Amino acid sequence: MKFICVILLVFQLSYLKAQPIREIEFRPFGIELGFTGQYPYCVYKDNRGLLWIAAENGLYRYDGKNFKVYNKLVSNTNPFHTGFNYQICEDPDGNLWITNQNGISFFNIKSESFFNYTSPELNYLSNEKIHFLTMELDSYGTPWICTAIGLYYIDKKNKQILKSDSFSKKEIKNARFLKVSKDGLVVITNFKSLFINTATKVVASKDNLIIGEPYSVNQDICGNFQISTDRGLYHTKFNGLTFGKMNSNVFLKNLNSWFPDNNQSYFVSWDMNRAKIALIESGDTSLYYPEYKTDENDSLFQRSMFRNLYVDKHQILWLVTLMGIYYSDGHPAICKNYLMKDRDTLFRHIQGILKDNSHYWLSHDATNSFYEVDENFHVLRKISTKTGVNPLTTANPRKFYKDTDGSLWISTTNGLFHWNKNILSRYLPEPENPLGSINFNSLRDILPYGKDKLWIITARGLVLFDKNNKRFKKYKQNEQDQHSLFESRINALNVDHKGTLWIGSISGLMYYDSLTDHFNRIKLVDSQDLKNTANLNDIKSISKGSHSDLWLTSGRGLVCYNMDTRSYKMYNSIEDYTVNLAMKLAFDELGNLWFNNLDGLCAYDTSQRKIRIFTKVNGLPLKIVENVIYANNGSVIVTDVNHVSVLNVKEALSSNDEFKTNIYQVKSGDSLVLWNENENGIKSIHTSYKLRDFKIYFLNDGYFRFNNIRYFYKLEGSQLSWQPLSENFVELFNLRSGHYLISVASGVSKDKIVNWDQISIVIDPIWYSSNWFQLFLLVFISVGIMMIYRLRLKTLQRNAQYKHQMAETKLEAMRAQMNPHFIFNCLNSIDNFILKNDPLKASEYLGKFSKLIRAILNNSKQSLVPLSQELETLKIYLQLEQLRMNNAFSFEIDVDQLLINHDPDIPPMLMQPYVENAIIHGLRNKEKGKGWIKIKLEQIGFDKVLYKVEDNGVGRRQAGLLKSKNEKTHKSFGTEITQNRLDLYNQKYAMNSSVTITDLYDERGKPTGTRVEVIIPL
Repeated sequence: MKFICVILLVFQLSYLKAQPIREIEFRPFGIELGFTGQYPYCVYKDNRGLLWIAAENGLYRYDGKNFKVYNKLVSNTNPFHTGFNYQICEDPDGNLWITNQNGISFFNIKSESFFNYTSPELNYLSNEKIHFLTMELDSYGTPWICTAIGLYYIDKKNKQILKSDSFSKKEIKNARFLKVSKDGLVVITNFKSLFINTATKVVASKDNLIIGEPYSVNQDICGNFQISTDRGLYHTKFNGLTFGKMNSNVFLKNLNSWFPDNNQSYFVSWDMNRAKIALIESGDTSLYYPEYKTDENDSLFQRSMFRNLYVDKHQILWLVTLMGIYYSDGHPAICKNYLMKDRDTLFRHIQGILKDNSHYWLSHDATNSFYEVDENFHVLRKISTKTGVNPLTTANPRKFYKDTDGSLWISTTNGLFHWNKNILSRYLPEPENPLGSINFNSLRDILPYGKDKLWIITARGLVLFDKNNKRFKKYKQNEQDQHSLFESRINALNVDHKGTLWIGSISGLMYYDSLTDHFNRIKLVDSQDLKNTANLNDIKSISKGSHSDLWLTSGRGLVCYNMDTRSYKMYNSIEDYTVNLAMKLAFDELGNLWFNNLDGLCAYDTSQRKIRIFTKVNGLPLKIVENVIYANNGSVIVTDVNHVSVLNVKEALSSNDEFKTNIYQVKSGDSLVLWNENENGIKSIHTSYKLRDFKIYFLNDGYFRFNNIRYFYKLEGSQLSWQPLSENFVELFNLRSGHYLISVASGVSKDKIVNWDQISIVIDPIWYSSNWFQLFLLVFISVGIMMIYRLRLKTLQRNAQYKHQMAETKLEAMRAQMNPHFIFNCLNSIDNFILKNDPLKASEYLGKFSKLIRAILNNSKQSLVPLSQELETLKIYLQLEQLRMNNAFSFEIDVDQLLINHDPDIPPMLMQPYVENAIIHGLRNKEKGKGWIKIKLEQIGFDKVLYKVEDNGVGRRQAGLLKSKNEKTHKSFGTEITQNRLDLYNQKYAMNSSVTITDLYDERGKPTGTRVEVIIPL
């Protein structure tokens, strides 16, 4: 019997070895994306594509861009049930049910709030018999909870947990698992299987099972059951009510998690302390179980404990352990990571790496050694660079260069070493300093220059090493020599296709002229951001591109410098991604430029100008990358503090076309907005005018594989191209009533958008957009137009009346200027000159008189005339009166230079009546001395002009007495007409004109004349 068992075991093991084993590669998930949950227990991806993580301190949701934590009740008084969370289930409405050690938590998706179902019997703290809870939702959406002390279900209407009493305590004792079948539930205990009709909530059938203590139960697509116990794995058919014959396999025990993949195979985990995973290929009659081997050094499986194993609807295998959350998407990892050790000591800050055929050379800090490692990065040998001259002197290797003869040149912190045929030689640029101060002996990057020379970066500048005579030539900064190094802190070297050496420093770019032995500086300037010129000139690395291009990394991102045209172009923003600080760079054979920055590792396609970013999500062990090289075998090699990562270029840059964009939530303010979905999958929202602001959230299914997903939106009908978004949501504000169709998309670039999601939003019009209101509004507007028309008609009538009055005042003003008395006097004076046989004066007087008449007639046709024209008319009038009165008075016109320069428009014939009064009433009656009239115009402020008419006549009082005695027949209305004109102007143009008349007296109180001041706005 023992012999037969051994034969069967050998046959089974040999069969297992022949089975193809699919590769599973796990990657970390969560912490690097901002997950702050404490002790995660289980994960679940809902029908919308959102990932939920139940942790000890809350329920976390991840949408591919951000985490959000929920831990409050509806009343916001108590937190989400904390502690051990066993399972997450989703009901038909998309709500979540979470089982934990305190009971059941219900999470309402619509209100984003919790309701806790508690029962003393289901509280782990008060009932030690509760080891765990298993929950299933039946076809009616009712949650059922299976425990070691009984079966319970949720009464949603009354919000209670009720116990099912349709069987005895003995029958339900040690009940462990529930599975939903077509018409009910299957309950698995240590000794029995029970089928429960969920409609009637009674037991329909019972089977005796002697299978041991169940650990997990699975039902495959054929309806068959696999039950894992402490005795083995049992496989049986189920006909809807009872189980068939049990086929057991004693080689698999204690399987505690079980989920199918897309091939209807099953990922299971067992022995939580050893953290193993197996894949079971299941059919109707056969059962195979090749085990996935894990690396003994893999930190994922060391001292880890499984808490949950889960396969989501995208066939992603999620693993929750004590060490964190991990996933495998079925794709090969883009990189293989190697943790570098020297025996039991981890490498510290890997400085240099060089691929040498099938092996590598590595160096790191604080060892005084460099290493030869194989293609799997296992250490083959260690070569010491300890000199023995001074025990305190270190010579830590930095960079490598493989010579044409196969020998190796190594730069160290204390000299240049040559490794040739297992012989190590050392060369120093200057004598060794016992104190170990920084000097030319501290070497960094090595660059070949021709066949016989090496350029080497040092802590003090550059050295040129001649391999033939083993001598160094030093180059350092010299402020008195403009052709020396302008900066001693060098970061990078490279030689272009013409053999010119290019140097990158913290202060700019240089090139070396070998004919003159001169260094020439090239300063980069960003005309749009002069403040950050220093960051732009902090050159970190140099790499040769195509033709005559040099690619530089700087404190401002990428720079492409053309060596022929001496021009450059900055790439600090690529596809809406801000490059920021860029460090090391290297080209692969496909023309992609790889560089590292603070975000991780970046790959830039210089021909199509597309960029990809890789971080821990993509499998890198750490976010910060220190070295980047291309291995010439389709791989890019990067290093961090103590890891070496080898990336497959084609796999890393593969497309994500198979992933879809899904709208998962719409909000208006803080409230959720629900949508309906038609048979074509288009979501639609029909709402009132009160909701005008919307925030539409969406995700990309590939967020677990791509961490640089970009998001876009388009408002159909008004936008032709996709508009980029910085987050995975689009905000719409102040939408008017109408129909809107919004498309959202996501992908690694705008050109790779192959699928998108849409939502239709219909906003009903506000009440004032109804037909009756529009009719009312039409009537109201019509009445308003009629009222406005009548008001306008009245305004036109008032304007016409004003124009008529203005014309009348103008006519009266003209009559005042051309009154018969004045005309008679003028003609009488002409006649007098003719009688005195003085034809010249008569002709002069007649010419001035005709000119005055013409000017008065012309001015009377205009409401405003230039100041110069008005003054010319006034001057002619004064000259006529002066000739008529035999030069009995003189006059003076003084005009402000500002007014002369601007020559503003003023009302015509405004000052003539006041001048006429001055002559007739003031100067004509003057008995002693010669009379004078002074006219002065000056600008007040920016918008006013002051007229002054001053005479030295007899004054208004004396003139009034004389007028009453001698001139009773003459009456002048000139000043009154002028005042009326000013009043009309004030009314028409909203002006503030004023007239002030002042009597002048001498010291003894005798009248000495009159002053008239008129202020009018310009």
